[in-house]
Amino acid sequence: WAEPAAEVLDWEARQPRLMEELRSSGADIICLQEVQFESSSGEPFALPTWLQALDGYASQLPGQSYLEQMAERNLRVLGDRVAIGCAILYRTDRLMPVGEPVNSPNTLVSLCVRGREGTPLEVLEPTAVFSLHLDAQSEQKRVDQLSRCLAVVRQVGFREAIFAGDLNTELREGSCVAAFLAESLSEQGKPSAAALRSEC
Repeated sequence: WAEPAAEVLDWEARQPRLMEELRSSGADIICLQEVQFESSSGEPFALPTWLQALDGYASQLPGQSYLEQMAERNLRVLGDRVAIGCAILYRTDRLMPVGEPVNSPNTLVSLCVRGREGTPLEVLEPTAVFSLHLDAQSEQKRVDQLSRCLAVVRQVGFREAIFAGDLNTELREGSCVAAFLAESLSEQGKPSAAALRSEC
């Protein structure tokens, strides 16, 4: 970096830049990872105050029971009662939630939306949205996490899904996650034995 690290990494420098980036994007859906949720005096965990200031967005957060588990674990291990996880923000003027919210874990938040009538998105059919932070070490765990996502899609009967976040994999030929996500082996071609050995 041209700037000293403190000018780039300090929260006081980063937070306004992040907020400006989110505001200026005008994104219909924003998927976030590593959000540090706030809670005071026994209140449920919520988006941090600075994110609540993002006008026109509603949020989908992990289930409170998952946030409580994370906070208790961090209190034991780190001495700080904080809950961290994924979140989804969506524009309420263009999208509306469909069905009941799913009690999502910290690393796999889901939301079902459709386009709001009278907006350019009114043609958007019901769609499942996932903000993911897949396991960093195990290919099998990553596939299991994606399997749970697809189970939600099947459960609600949708045909469309959006996956965003940190997949912790490069989806190379031969990787289990790439094979799992490929529409079909016949279209993608079967990975070579060398690619399978290298990735799995």
